[in-house]
Amino acid sequence: MDPELEIDDEIETTAEEDMDIDETEEEQNPILDMVNAIGEYFYKEKVDDPTVNFDWEYILIDNKKVRNAWCMPGGKIAVYTGILDVTKNTNGLAAVMGHEIAHAVAKHSVERASRGVILNTSTQLIDIFSGGKLSQVNRATGMNTVGLLSQLGIMNPFNRKQESEADYLGMIFLVLLMEKNLD
Repeated sequence: MDPELEIDDEIETTAEEDMDIDETEEEQNPILDMVNAIGEYFYKEKVDDPTVNFDWEYILIDNKKVRNAWCMPGGKIAVYTGILDVTKNTNGLAAVMGHEIAHAVAKHSVERASRGVILNTSTQLIDIFSGGKLSQVNRATGMNTVGLLSQLGIMNPFNRKQESEADYLGMIFLVLLMEKNLD
């Protein structure tokens, strides 16, 4: 099975168990226009469409206190009702959703999972070859000090890079939508 789909299934199950999720009607979803605009652009340019292999689904989570949206691997996007006050209109929502679509297209979840596996394996190998010194440090401090340091020094900088990349791609996707609407 595709690692991205495995991650998708795990996250989706957790999300459905933890939240009251209402699926939105397709005709009420302005983001479908964005995905179509992206596809049309790549079709006109005779370039492979990076969004074609996604099973796009959009859900609205009724929680006014949370101002967020997120994308699971495979194209499942969740929007909290709290962010609707911030986005003000469909154009603002389209900008946020372009960012989320970009995370899926860039496969950021797979990058994070792969980086985590490499980091964990490396840490275990270092612990083995050092005769358990890392484990001793963790026991002495009462926390995973190596994990904490690697999170701060390795994982967080990549997360910032992914957010910047999603911002950049999201703006491109938003422009494609605007160009389509001008036609």
